[in-house]
Amino acid sequence: MSIFMKKFVKCFIFLFLLSMNAQAEFYKSSCLHFMKLIFDNDEGYNTYREKTLRNINEKLKGGQELSFIEIKLLKDLFPFAGKKDEFIEEVLKLRDVKKGVSSMTGYEESEISLNKKEALAGGIKLHFGDLRVEKGQVNRKYSYPENISGAFSLVNFDSLDGVLMPKSIGGEFYIFNLGSPKGLKLPRKLKDLKFYNLKSAEGLEFPKKFEGNLSFIGIKSTKGLKLPKFIEGDFAMINNLAVDKLTPKDLRFPQKVGGDFIVENIFLTNKSVFPKEVGGNFSYSMEFGKVHVGIDYEDFFPTHTLSEKEVESFTLLSHFDFPEKVGKNFSIRGFHSVSYVNLPKTVGGNFTIEGFKIFSDTILPDRVNGRVILKGSRIDKGVFLPKYMGRGINIDAQEVLLLN
Repeated sequence: MSIFMKKFVKCFIFLFLLSMNAQAEFYKSSCLHFMKLIFDNDEGYNTYREKTLRNINEKLKGGQELSFIEIKLLKDLFPFAGKKDEFIEEVLKLRDVKKGVSSMTGYEESEISLNKKEALAGGIKLHFGDLRVEKGQVNRKYSYPENISGAFSLVNFDSLDGVLMPKSIGGEFYIFNLGSPKGLKLPRKLKDLKFYNLKSAEGLEFPKKFEGNLSFIGIKSTKGLKLPKFIEGDFAMINNLAVDKLTPKDLRFPQKVGGDFIVENIFLTNKSVFPKEVGGNFSYSMEFGKVHVGIDYEDFFPTHTLSEKEVESFTLLSHFDFPEKVGKNFSIRGFHSVSYVNLPKTVGGNFTIEGFKIFSDTILPDRVNGRVILKGSRIDKGVFLPKYMGRGINIDAQEVLLLN
């Protein structure tokens, strides 16, 4: 497409958006997310942005109320300011935030909180922004705001039994260092739930279908953990080997994960059941020396309590059933050897095995749309290659006996 045609298309889209009538103003504001792409860094975008903000600024200085669409416009334009934009900040200072939020949501101003003190006072329908609450800042009879527009963090609670949680959380829901999840009632609408350093999983209940992302970082025990059968987003369970020696005996993962599936530094047994299908990337790895949850050290083996023989026994990947289908990339890394495993039949992206030994009983997928990557000290006789490899094969091994 010529430069002239590109400019013509940009102008056409811009004029189309501006020509929409008042009944479609909400759609107009949603389309602002595409404005940066339409204008690139051209003067046209900056001119449109400045004009819009100045019109809003004049209304505020004149004591006029902003309409729903103008508040939405201001909210959508603000993230496009690459650096600190003093002009937008001045406009925001002139706004009556509660009044604006009230007009957008229909809640009374007295039902809206903007800071922690207001949010913890009780009777709040909507907290506008992020909210972080630590142990000792609330009592057991307390109920949190019914809705939180941003992220919600709970820190260092022994228990949340009997605490009335928000109905919906617009951002991430972080739970740090929870002693026991027994009695925890999760919100019905969650975008992203992350547990950090969960001491015990007993009593933790999930719905059968979890619509957001679910992560466990630094979990101490999976005993009694019953995960959802279906997760629409991503799932992650990650530990730090320098601190945590976690060996679940019969951990059953969700049957289906719509996004990415990541398990790292968890010593699984062959009684553990992986999902049957993963829509995104699949990764199971033992990353010795990799650090999580803010712990800094240089070398794994001198500081860890496990001997090298113990480490080797934990990294013999054998008799596992992996997902039948993986939508994107598949990888297993950091294991001493790979044998007697049922690998996926189809992989939408790259297929990677990084192990010391890949034995003859390892049957690779029938179809890999990306590249097949085999890394190990030995690839044994009788390893069958996929029937279809979209981007070929990459073998990095000291010894390759025979590939069929």
